Amino acid sequence: MKKTRRCGLREKPSNRKIDGKIQKKAVAILSLEVYRGFGPTLACEYLAKKHGITVSRKTTRNWMKESGLWKGKRRRTEEAHLWRPRRSRCGELV
Repeated sequence: MKKTRRCGLREKPSNRKIDGKIQKKAVAILSLEVYRGFGPTLACEYLAKKHGITVSRKTTRNWMKESGLWKGKRRRTEEAHLWRPRRSRCGELV
């Protein structure tokens, strides 16, 4: 007799998922002109303080990305060290 595995919440929403109504309300608030230039961290703080919607910074960032209110910036990779030209030596051919 073969045992079948139980797969928990496969293809189902998470038990901890935030309600869609709260997400729509938060996105509607953040799309107002007052919050236009806010990044996800500041937006998260204002949602918690002024509107009573407590969500994480990452969740706020994902919501803002989905609705087109915020675009992530690409990070520049800094070079480890810059090469400098070699010093001239005595007897060097010119």
